[in-house]
Amino acid sequence: MKFYIILFVTLIFSCKQKTSKDEVHSTVLDSSNRKKISLKNEVFHFQSNKNEYERKNADIFGNYVTDRFNKKNESIKLDGISDFIEIYNMPQLNPKNEITISTWYKPDSYKGVGQNAIIWKGSKSSEAPYCQYFFSSTGNLYRKNPGSFKLGFSIDGKFNRLTTKERIWEPGKWYNLIGTFDGTKMKFYVNGNLVSQRNVNGELDVYETPLLIGKTPYKEYYTSGEYDDLRIFNRALNQEEVSLLSTEK
Repeated sequence: MKFYIILFVTLIFSCKQKTSKDEVHSTVLDSSNRKKISLKNEVFHFQSNKNEYERKNADIFGNYVTDRFNKKNESIKLDGISDFIEIYNMPQLNPKNEITISTWYKPDSYKGVGQNAIIWKGSKSSEAPYCQYFFSSTGNLYRKNPGSFKLGFSIDGKFNRLTTKERIWEPGKWYNLIGTFDGTKMKFYVNGNLVSQRNVNGELDVYETPLLIGKTPYKEYYTSGEYDDLRIFNRALNQEEVSLLSTEK
C-alpha cells in the first residue's frame, strides 16, 4: 500500500513539473497545432475568420475557405472579378513614426494589369503619392516582371517603392509579405527573407481612407487569390520577429 501511495504522489509531482516547464518554454499551440503569434505593439489584426469585430469594421465580398492550417472558414478567397474587402479607416491603421505590415497571400495564375493590389490604403486622389501604403503583385502571365511583389510607403509626401525579382511567386502557394519602416529605412521580406531595402528618412503620411484588400481604390482592378492574417504594428519588427511570423504554418 505504501508503495502505491509513493508512486501516485510521484506521478502527480512529475505531471506538475511537466506542465510548468511547458508553460515557460514551449510554443503555445491550439487544437490544430497552430502557433499563436504574440508580438509587442501589434495594433491591428484582420484574421479573416468571420469574427464579430471584422463584421462590424469591414465590408467583405468573397468566400470563406480553408486556410494554410487546413482549418475551414479561416481565410478569404477573392475571385479577381468583383470580390474585395474594405476595412474602415481607424487610428490603428495609421502609424506615423514606424510601421510593420504583414499579410499572407496565396495567388492564382493570372495576367493582371501590371500592378495588382494585395493590400492598398489609398491617398486622397489617384495622383502621386498614390497611397499611404500597399503590397501589390505582377501577374505571373504579365509580359513585364512577371510573378513579382511590390511594397510601397508614402513618406513626407513622397511615394517610395521596393520591388522583388521576377518569378518570386508561383500560383497556389502561400506567401508571407512583410514591409517595415523604422524612420530611416524600408525593408521588404518575403517568407522571412529580406529581398529588398532602401534608406528613407522621414515620417509616414496618413490619409483618412479605408484599407482595401484585393482591389485598387480608383479603378475597378481586382486581384484573385486567398488572403489571411493581415497584421499591423506601430514599430518596425526585427529579423527574428519577422522570421517568427513567416514560419507560422
